[in-house]
Amino acid sequence: GTSCTLRTLSERPRVLMAEGLLASAELSAIQRAGASRLQRSSTDWSLVAALGRLFGPRQPAHRTSRSAWLHVSDEASSSSSAASASSSDAALVQAAARRVASLARLSVAHSEPMQVVHYNTSEYYYYHLDNPDVGGGGGGGGG
Repeated sequence: GTSCTLRTLSERPRVLMAEGLLASAELSAIQRAGASRLQRSSTDWSLVAALGRLFGPRQPAHRTSRSAWLHVSDEASSSSSAASASSSDAALVQAAARRVASLARLSVAHSEPMQVVHYNTSEYYYYHLDNPDVGGGGGGGGG
């Protein structure tokens, strides 16, 4: 298997960086699998109950990225959103998802979907709460 180096970034809260966990071929496959699914990122204000009651879901101007969520299953031949990519890309995405889940001591089925986020050069990151489209295969939340 692939080895990685865990580096502690913070003790409280505990934050670790897994250097070398994913190969460049896996990262490229994840990008390709998400590219056709990219949608303008949104914020689900219902995550913050008071704002959700007042405003409901919306796309604020400060959200400039496009994002996609890749749902990967434990099965090699799945109908997940990652499997709609080429079979070689789907296998690489699935291998990466299994490795990330294993590091967290979870099954892929109990892990969050992978997120692909794209920013153009004129766009920027602004702190926010994500809302993955847990039931669907497309964009939503993100970046």
